[in-house]
Amino acid sequence: MENKDNVRPPTCDSSVESCKFVGFTRLVDDKETNFASCLPGAGGCYSPAKLLEAEESEMHTAELIKATNEINKILANIPEHPTCGLSILHLKQGTLLAWVEHGQAEIEGGITSESDPELVAKHFNLI
Repeated sequence: MENKDNVRPPTCDSSVESCKFVGFTRLVDDKETNFASCLPGAGGCYSPAKLLEAEESEMHTAELIKATNEINKILANIPEHPTCGLSILHLKQGTLLAWVEHGQAEIEGGITSESDPELVAKHFNLI
């Protein structure tokens, strides 16, 4: 998505750099709707959504390797979203799978992993 100065904002790929999420609100059909964007930064957003693989060890047993492979297959089989990438967000409350926009410009005043947990819970509709 190009901005008004025709400068493409950076796209974050957490396999090669640290990324952060920023929650924001925009109007969609005259209704305020919550979204999230993944930007280069201090962590919290992992795209593409995938668990890391490791060799078998005392802390990563054969059962965990099998579970990791099964989870990654499930994630890989989720149909693509037309405008967002599937990401893993690490919130203070835990981990959330979410459709996240990439290539957005920095968003001032958005919800981040450092925001008040109540604001984060409200923005992401946590239950």
